[in-house]
Amino acid sequence: MWKRRLISALIGILSVLPVSAENFPDLLLWGDTHVHSNNSPDAYFMGDRQLTPTEAYAFARGEPVKVSGEAYSINRPLDFLVVTDHAEYLGPG
Repeated sequence: MWKRRLISALIGILSVLPVSAENFPDLLLWGDTHVHSNNSPDAYFMGDRQLTPTEAYAFARGEPVKVSGEAYSINRPLDFLVVTDHAEYLGPG
């Protein structure tokens, strides 16, 4: 019974949304909205003890970045990157 009500509610919501080709974006951008550098404890414990925020942005621009002695780069630079380090353990506590 609850599934029918949910489907009815969704159909009701979708029926009032203006849907047309002119409402959809025509530019596809590639990027990453959730990157941790070596400043975040979870990234550090997952083995990222070297990549700084500056190096993360350089990598996203397509520049080679050295990690564990190896240089890594991407063929096509990203259109955007967000470094989302955690605030815990940054600076004096």
